[in-house]
Amino acid sequence: MKRPPPSTAVDGKSELRRQLEAARLGLSSPDRALRSRRVCEKLTTLRWLSEARGVALFWPLLGRGEVDIRPLDLTLRDAGKTVYYPFVDSSQLVRRFGFREVRVPTTLMGRGHGFAEPDPREAEAERGDLDLVVVPALGVAPNGHRLGHGAGFYDTVLPAHRPPARAVVVAYDTQVVDELPVLEHDQACDLVVTDERLLDPLHLLP
Repeated sequence: MKRPPPSTAVDGKSELRRQLEAARLGLSSPDRALRSRRVCEKLTTLRWLSEARGVALFWPLLGRGEVDIRPLDLTLRDAGKTVYYPFVDSSQLVRRFGFREVRVPTTLMGRGHGFAEPDPREAEAERGDLDLVVVPALGVAPNGHRLGHGAGFYDTVLPAHRPPARAVVVAYDTQVVDELPVLEHDQACDLVVTDERLLDPLHLLP
């Protein structure tokens, strides 16, 4: 697929963000809750998850309608897995992105970047610590490309952990679009999990 010029792709992403977030918030709260449970159920059936030792989750922005994967936290801990969450380090001139271990989810809190983050004293995940990264999205295409909120967190951090980690993007099925504008630095995920289906663009699943 020929990629559009960067300016065209950026403009297209901005408009898509507005449309997709409005559509996501247009779902009723009970509908989002039901769809979220189905997404979690599908995730727990993945061999990638059952075999993982370290998993990176995200604490959902419920006010913005994100898929609620909070039940996975307890499921993973009960299975003896190490759970990590995203962080942003703004203490230097250049912001640094990564994941930190979270031993108790109640320690997650807003730290000035718009989402709940781990305690900065916790251990940072290095390459090899993560086997699976669960990724949020505003929209997602069947080829694994996703549209986030525009901060570039996952496009920056995924190359630092893949391989060996695999990235699974979660979304409501209503967020799946045929195609998304793609820039050179955009990272496609390995698998798409929605409340209705699994999309396996690289045919990695057995």
